[in-house]
Amino acid sequence: MKVLVARVLAGLIALLTISSGILNIFTPEAQVETAQLLPQSVGGWSNFRVGMGAPFLAAGLFAAYAAIRANTSALIPVMVFFACVLLARLVGFAAEGLDPRAIRFSVLALVMILAAFASHRLMQRDGEIA
Repeated sequence: MKVLVARVLAGLIALLTISSGILNIFTPEAQVETAQLLPQSVGGWSNFRVGMGAPFLAAGLFAAYAAIRANTSALIPVMVFFACVLLARLVGFAAEGLDPRAIRFSVLALVMILAAFASHRLMQRDGEIA
C-alpha cells in the first residue's frame, strides 16, 4: 500500500511537471504572461523553450520513471531540480523583493520537493532499495 501511495505521488509530480514542460516547449506564446518573460527574437523563443520547458520535462520524466518502476533513485534528480528552483526564487526575493506570483510558484516548488521526498521515503520503507 505504501508503494502505491508513493507511486501516485510520483505520478502526480510527473503529470504536473511534464505538462508544464510540454506547454513551455510547444506553446511558449501562451506561457509568456505566467512566466513574465517576453522573448524578442527567434533565438529568444528558442531560449524560452530550452530554459523553461526542457528542465521541467526532464524532471517530469524522472518522476514518471520513479512512479512506473517504483525506483527511489529517480526521485533524487527531481528533488534536486525543485530545490534549485526554490533556491533561485529565494535569491530573487533577496535581490528584487517579493512578488505574489513568485511566492505561489515558490510554495509549489516546496510542495513538489516534499511530495518527492515523501514518495522516496515511502518506497524505501516498503523494501525498495535505491
